[in-house]
This record gives sequence, C-alpha cells and structure tokens, in this order.
Amino acid sequence: SEEITADDLDAVEKAQGVIVRSGDVLCFRTGWYQYLLEGDNKTYVGFQSAGLGVSVCEWLHDREVAAVAGDVFAIEVLPAREEGASMPVHMVLIRDVGMTLGEIFNFEGLAQECRQDGVWEFLFCAVGLKVSNAVGSPISPVAIR
Repeated sequence: SEEITADDLDAVEKAQGVIVRSGDVLCFRTGWYQYLLEGDNKTYVGFQSAGLGVSVCEWLHDREVAAVAGDVFAIEVLPAREEGASMPVHMVLIRDVGMTLGEIFNFEGLAQECRQDGVWEFLFCAVGLKVSNAVGSPISPVAIR
C-alpha cells in the first residue's frame, strides 16, 4: 500500500535524468507484478497495493501527460488515502482529465534493461481495438529502446 506522490515522481525524474513532457506516456513499475508472476493472484488483486496517490493527478495534468501505464491492477494506491473515497485517482484522471489508464503491465524485463544501461526513455506504442463508444480495450504494447 505504498503511495506514489508527486514528490516521488519529481525525485524519479531527477534520479533517472528524464523530464516528463507533454504527450508522454508515464510508465511506472512498483514491483507489484511479481506477485502475479509468482502465482499469488490473491495478493496481486487484493484490497491493498502500491500505486499513484491523488497528488499525482495535478502533476500529470500540469505536464500534459497523455496516458499512464502501471504494473498494478488498479493504477492507484489501495486502499485510497482519502476517507470515504473509492478509486479517487480514476475519478480525477478519467472523468475530469480524460486521461487513458493502462493497468497490469509486465515491466520486469524493461526495467532490467533500463537499469543495465541507465536509459529510462523509450518509444511506447499501445493501440487499442477500434470500437465505438468503448471505455476499455485489450492492447499489445511495445516499448522500443
């Protein structure tokens, strides 16, 4: 249930030597996907997980981020830190900002390659199905380094 804050993202930008810019897709890895790889589905989809906190919403909006992709099943920290709120990051990013969210990404291999050469930027492509009036779609994402 570790909350990723706007301050955390500022620190990651500095540590990795990247700047999140307009039109970027922010890909984040918490390590939570390891539970799924190990077959611990109950923990992976439980009511506790690491993820984005509400403070990240303004950070993403200010930088005009196009989409967010994470290795957790709900993108946001669970349980929510805001009392009485259910999925507040979803509410703000989807409803208020119109941002696309991607969940359950396996970034393990990509993270290892990034650590090895210290390059944390890549071309991220993920095209959804062409379905009118849909709110979600399976994709086949590709990271080109």
